[in-house]
Amino acid sequence: MGMPKHSNSLVPLLTLVLIWLGSVRAWSQVSVLTQHNDIRRTGANLNESTLTTSNVNAGQFGKLFSRSVDGQIYAQPLYVPNVNIPGQGTHNVVYVATMKNTVYAFDADDPNASAPYWQANFGPGVPWQETGCTVSDIDDVVGITATPVIDLSSATLYFVAKTKENGSYFQRLHALDITTGQARIGSPVTIQATIPGTGDGSNNGQLSFSPQMQLNRSGLLLLNGYVYIAFGSHCDAFPYHGWVFSYNAVTLQQMAVYNTTPNDGMSGIWMGGNGLVADA
Repeated sequence: MGMPKHSNSLVPLLTLVLIWLGSVRAWSQVSVLTQHNDIRRTGANLNESTLTTSNVNAGQFGKLFSRSVDGQIYAQPLYVPNVNIPGQGTHNVVYVATMKNTVYAFDADDPNASAPYWQANFGPGVPWQETGCTVSDIDDVVGITATPVIDLSSATLYFVAKTKENGSYFQRLHALDITTGQARIGSPVTIQATIPGTGDGSNNGQLSFSPQMQLNRSGLLLLNGYVYIAFGSHCDAFPYHGWVFSYNAVTLQQMAVYNTTPNDGMSGIWMGGNGLVADA
């Protein structure tokens, strides 16, 4: 299930750490499309051919440049090589999502390319004090907390944004074109469900998903044409459950809903910020 509280966050600054080999920059050409590289969450790059125990050292390996963003980064940045940006050519791109619901597409190679190729904001985040937490390591608001996932075949980035709009709370699944930041057809969709149950937060035998109290901390999973999203709690604040939603990756139609404790509670799925896991 993972840890109930947030992992330590990064300050609102993205630092790119790459390697110099002599006078040649050796940029990785292996895509990082999901949390910890693969759906088993191994974190391994089995195609690594440049980095060794001899060239990864204080003299050759380290910070090259940094980028400022608008809020804390809880989601793992993702990387796609050879992205064709309309009107700007082909580039290696790092995708960054913040707790203020902003997504950035930064050049991964050029220290002088401080401006993103595109950036987009997806609404005001939820003040952490309104999630039931009494103390928090979140500085300001809760927005995009989980690591997104990228479908390379359709050049689409999926993520969940948590917002407060006109006094109401929402969690929405978004699908963006990684080349432009524009929404795909049908995006976004509001994440919602009501099931039979008498558990914490139920009403007259019905249990509804709470966009205010539930937290999408687990990284998203893309598997066999479906996007899977899991939810836990904020600081164990009641009421909460473990929820898993499945959406068609093309139409964004909700396909399935699973609740861990429809007649009970205290069963969030956090994964400690890691992604949902799948095997063959």
